[in-house]
Amino acid sequence: MADFRKLVIDLVVADGVIEADEIKLIKKSLYADKMLTRDEVAFLTDLRAVAARKKIDLTAFDKFYLQAIHDNILGNGIISKEEASLAQELVVKPKHFAEVALKFLQNLKKKATKVAPEFDALLEKLTPKK
Repeated sequence: MADFRKLVIDLVVADGVIEADEIKLIKKSLYADKMLTRDEVAFLTDLRAVAARKKIDLTAFDKFYLQAIHDNILGNGIISKEEASLAQELVVKPKHFAEVALKFLQNLKKKATKVAPEFDALLEKLTPKK
């Protein structure tokens, strides 16, 4: 069976740019059921990784990518231990999100109805000491 995820990624990055229309189409498809699954976030992560290796400008894509991670983590309003780990892996660890990681986590916490202690620990670790 064909790997349609790989096919879509290859098609999107083929011309060396991720255009606004492509982002819009991906967003429309992924949000068709009004929610993002972990598998869909994994697809976006794979797409981002391939585009980064090809030195494609990811400015517009990253805005969408971070929103998708945000929406996935806050799907039920609760930030679980696993979701704290996901935020760590996809937003905190990568150097390309260093400037926005703290604000991203603070925004998640502000909107969450319940937060796992692991998430609070991650947030505290990133918060500058006074």
